[in-house]
Amino acid sequence: MAEPKEGTVTFDRDHYPEGLNANFLVSDAEALEAKYSGAKGLFTDPETRDIARNVPDILEALGDLKGKQIVDLGSGTGLFLNFLDAAVGPKGHVYAVEISPGFVELLRKKKEDEGLSNTSIVLGNTTNSELPADLKVDMVLLIDVYHHIEYVQTYMTKVREGMRTGAELVLIDFHRVSIKLTG
Repeated sequence: MAEPKEGTVTFDRDHYPEGLNANFLVSDAEALEAKYSGAKGLFTDPETRDIARNVPDILEALGDLKGKQIVDLGSGTGLFLNFLDAAVGPKGHVYAVEISPGFVELLRKKKEDEGLSNTSIVLGNTTNSELPADLKVDMVLLIDVYHHIEYVQTYMTKVREGMRTGAELVLIDFHRVSIKLTG
């Protein structure tokens, strides 16, 4: 992978002391599953995570997805995959993209265990989703992941190149302010 011309984004080194995505890249699938998945996982617990608590509203807001080609960038634990796989139906497809080999392993297991026949799992990297160059999609989801994109200009340019004319980009993210999280 060639280093992009732009530098990495500025991020809170106190919150991410080892690097913006280090927690995900150095962990194996079992460690990631134990920490981020399940009823009390950091990514999936609706009591402690706004995204998990609002899954029904987010999915409703996406509208009718039947037959659409959708990319779920930074799919993580696959919080949205079951719904997306069913919603696109046999004429649509979901591409779950992750830069973490451990999360890719978890997603592949989820796909197999839950029979997600309309989903492909893709290992991307910090500058490119690694989706086929000729693929043009109807919707790109960045749900609670944009703040982890290290090379925003490079990555988002590639994302745009893979979108059909009129495609939708759905960006749901937050600004991490510790006082709002703790008090």
